[in-house]
Amino acid sequence: IWEDAKESSGIKECEYETNIPDGFSVYVLYGPFERIFENLIINANDAMKNQSPRLIQLNCSYKEIEDQQVAYFEFKDNGPGIPKEIEHKIFEQGFSTKPKPDDANLWATGYGQGLYVCKTSVEDMHHGKIWVESELGKGAIFKFWIPMRQEG
Repeated sequence: IWEDAKESSGIKECEYETNIPDGFSVYVLYGPFERIFENLIINANDAMKNQSPRLIQLNCSYKEIEDQQVAYFEFKDNGPGIPKEIEHKIFEQGFSTKPKPDDANLWATGYGQGLYVCKTSVEDMHHGKIWVESELGKGAIFKFWIPMRQEG
């Protein structure tokens, strides 16, 4: 999924580092989960546009959270970070810090759909949790987990 997301994002300017344990596997809806990574890659690239190098790191592990085994992900960039005053808004549908595009393509950057789709996929489709931790000047870390066993 990670390799496909990097490819489909079309972003070639970033350096990627990964720490994915051998044999790490999760059972997810492939398309929506790939879109999570693709959206995070695109947003990170946009945030880091004025710097070099542009570094994206993905760390994966298994953890126990809320009394359940989960697949845990940390997606980190070395961009400018997210101001505290908007952190609570970034997953809202329609919220964007980018200018609205001139075209009608709803997948275009600036409509405020990317992080909303990430939240919907992680929390509603996969019954997990997503959040961001950020410090200005030091980048952002999007953290999310999904349970290893899905109910139903």
